[in-house]
Amino acid sequence: MNINKNCEYKIIGVYDDYIMLTDETNNKFDITMDIIEKHFAYSYCCTCHSLQGSSKSGIMTIHEWNHFFVDKNWFYTAITRARNLDDVYFMMSNKQSEDTEYKLLRKYFIDKKEGYIQQDYKNGTFTQPGQEFKSNYINIDWFFTNIKKHCGSCGCDFSYSLNENISCDLTAQRLDNNLPHNLDNIIPMCVNCNRSISDHHCKNNNAPAKVLLYNYDDEPDLDDDDDENYYC
Repeated sequence: MNINKNCEYKIIGVYDDYIMLTDETNNKFDITMDIIEKHFAYSYCCTCHSLQGSSKSGIMTIHEWNHFFVDKNWFYTAITRARNLDDVYFMMSNKQSEDTEYKLLRKYFIDKKEGYIQQDYKNGTFTQPGQEFKSNYINIDWFFTNIKKHCGSCGCDFSYSLNENISCDLTAQRLDNNLPHNLDNIIPMCVNCNRSISDHHCKNNNAPAKVLLYNYDDEPDLDDDDDENYYC
């Protein structure tokens, strides 16, 4: 039995204690249920990114198309994976659940901003009271915009969790620590890169740490079908 990781197999028979599979070369395999449950993931769906550059025949259902994170580039890429647009269907998401998710995330970002305000007052980077109310200071829109992007240092995707303890690895890293968290003085950075820069800053007697900026200009557009090797 020669089973390879990250390959797709087709189920051709289901029995009480095993499943019969076939691979791309029509080789047949009998796999016991305990192995299936431990090592296999059913390929009932694919992400929009993983299908980039590919096209599919037959019925295709797009989920989460009306999520607040979805933009027009993602939407265009999703529907154009189908060879026939008449085969495209849309699954409506739970609006109430999505609204709750948005409100929880917004509350988290509001608290995050408040933390930056307190940090700027404590460090003396505010030269006068009320600077946090100016239009150029970090705002909630900054968080919702940049959580869709990548870390300004390592280029990783940002993520968040809405379990019992809400968490998100998006942080605002200042380019100049002598200035507050103004929009022209911050870049999106994952918490790990932010901590490593802070550690460097402390260990070297507050010497400025070098920030390697992620080049967003090199990032392929989601609607560019020629870029078949770009996956998240």
